[in-house]
Amino acid sequence: MSHKTNGFSGADKLAVFKSPSEATTPYSYVVCAHKALKLDNVIPDALSPAIGPDTTIVIIQNGVGNEDPFRARYPDNTIISCVTWVGATQSSPGVIQHMKSENTELGLFPNVSASPETEPANLDTFTQLLRSGGTPFTVEEDIQTKRWEKVVVSRPSQLCPSQTTLLPNY
Repeated sequence: MSHKTNGFSGADKLAVFKSPSEATTPYSYVVCAHKALKLDNVIPDALSPAIGPDTTIVIIQNGVGNEDPFRARYPDNTIISCVTWVGATQSSPGVIQHMKSENTELGLFPNVSASPETEPANLDTFTQLLRSGGTPFTVEEDIQTKRWEKVVVSRPSQLCPSQTTLLPNY
């Protein structure tokens, strides 16, 4: 975890921790970019020292339903959900080439208990941070549809395991 905001208030400190338990104060933004595992509350609970009532939680993971354990543990916090696309191609067996193309789609995982001004303001501040760091992104009104699109594009074999047997053999 680190705390650095390139010109935003509070940017005078940088702290890096091996574990969230070392955090001595809640942060404005906690970015979760770990592998999405079926650990339900393990990760949200482990982050509790760094999350206060005004913390925005940013989830950058593939898959669907990743926000649910965070919403259950932090029902009043803003959650920004992100889908990241990074171009890659397999040029030959075992050889992966990463491309320069990348994009992050992000949007709010709505919180019905939040004021109508709070969540958009938190999203706007986070996008300012991304913009200042040169991260390509688009803000999406319906991020859940984008999550499903990524699942369909990235993992068709999981959605239809027998898909190759359905193709004619020419």
